[in-house]
This record gives sequence, C-alpha cells and structure tokens, in this order.
Amino acid sequence: MDIVDPDLEQYAALHTREVEKVFMDLKQMTYEHCDNPDMQVGKVEGTFLRILARLIGARRVLEIGTF
Repeated sequence: MDIVDPDLEQYAALHTREVEKVFMDLKQMTYEHCDNPDMQVGKVEGTFLRILARLIGARRVLEIGTF
C-alpha cells in the first residue's frame, strides 16, 4: 500500500535538489553498519524537514524518531 501517490513521489524526487556530500556519506555508513538502514530519512523528506526548520527560524533541532 502506498501512502503517497507514486506519480507525486516521483515528481517530488525529480524537483528536489541533490543532497550534500555529508548526507551521502552518512547514508553509506548507515547501510554498512545498521540492521535496518531503510529507516533513514530520504532526500525528499530531509529537504522538507530542512525547509520547515528554516521557515520557523529554528537554531537547534532535535529529531525524536520511533526507530
């Protein structure tokens, strides 16, 4: 079951800028050393969270996940 329409997901991915190298390095390390690496935030979600933080003028962010 898809939560987001696949066409919308593809559109968002195509129109989201590339992530910084540090993100790709962390992603690689996560996939090499974790049992469930697919729980990591992706490019679209990470960009959205960054936009939200900037919009509210956040200086510090604490992300508490359920993983």
